[in-house]
Amino acid sequence: GSHGLRCLLRLLSQPSCGLRLLEAVGCQGLERPIYQASDPSGAYKLDLNLPHSRSLLRLLYKTCETLKLDFQQAFQKLQYTPASSLGRSVAEPRFQHP
Repeated sequence: GSHGLRCLLRLLSQPSCGLRLLEAVGCQGLERPIYQASDPSGAYKLDLNLPHSRSLLRLLYKTCETLKLDFQQAFQKLQYTPASSLGRSVAEPRFQHP
């Protein structure tokens, strides 16, 4: 998806990267909204099992802190789907978050 392509482009920009060519055939539009610092409002669908979703959530929280917004005011219409209802097993968290 778009997040993976962005990661590959960042990798290619590093001087230490051994890749010299990336051919992205068949790439289409974005499958979900991407954070925009100038206007972070919008609907986000995050899967907290994925690193980029957790990173985006942290970025949204940091934006609230910077703008001195109350989290309850900034995050509205939250929906939560337990992993067990998605056919995933519920296990101990793999990551410790501050």
